[in-house]
Amino acid sequence: MHLTGAGIASNATINGGVMTVSGSIPDPLTGDPSAPAVNASAASGTILNSGSLSVSDGGIVTSTTLNGGTLDVLDQGTANASTIHLGATELVEAGGIVGATTIAGGTLDLKAGAISDDAITFSGQGTLKIEQKLVSGASTFASQIDGIAPGDSIDLSGLSYASGATATVSGSTLTVSNGTASETFTLADTSVTHFGIAKDASGGILLTAAASPTIAGTVSGQKTSNEAAINPFATSRSRIQTQPQPIV
Repeated sequence: MHLTGAGIASNATINGGVMTVSGSIPDPLTGDPSAPAVNASAASGTILNSGSLSVSDGGIVTSTTLNGGTLDVLDQGTANASTIHLGATELVEAGGIVGATTIAGGTLDLKAGAISDDAITFSGQGTLKIEQKLVSGASTFASQIDGIAPGDSIDLSGLSYASGATATVSGSTLTVSNGTASETFTLADTSVTHFGIAKDASGGILLTAAASPTIAGTVSGQKTSNEAAINPFATSRSRIQTQPQPIV
């Protein structure tokens, strides 16, 4: 299925095929092709089980459910309120725009130059991949991260892994650094305070949210004693026995 101009589709299901959503109609009152569009090709409520869906050139897709396959958000395409399940990928190229994305076990892959203009929510163990290259200095990720929980991953493939790389949580701020460059995130859920760090397949930094460490055994309520320490090598007079002397 191919939607162009100001084509509209609602509640389509894709099982192995290809669907494209692209193009828009400029405001006829201005006569200026560069003016904001008044009608764009749009698809809402699409269910992608396998195959691919692409959006570009002013097209908009809304409330897409990805059970498999790939949603490609190309230059000037917009995808709002997608839900990405296990086995599915939403791939956002340079100039593509996404908002209010839910990662429910799948992968949201933001290429260099991609735009995320609203919160990203984790709901199930999935991956947020960020490919923007960071060589030096500090950068701040624009979208707030909601719902991150143990097992969720943030793959910073554009931030080179280095021995001694750190992931530090202070309040609602997560800062990832390789010693030369850093990326800062805002976390809506502050219950996760620890992240495992590893090298990803491309040499970047892979973070995995981890449960906070716990201390086994009884800690609270323990008391100290003012009794003197026992020296195991000390002997008391009562324990010293006099050996009999031999008779000469």
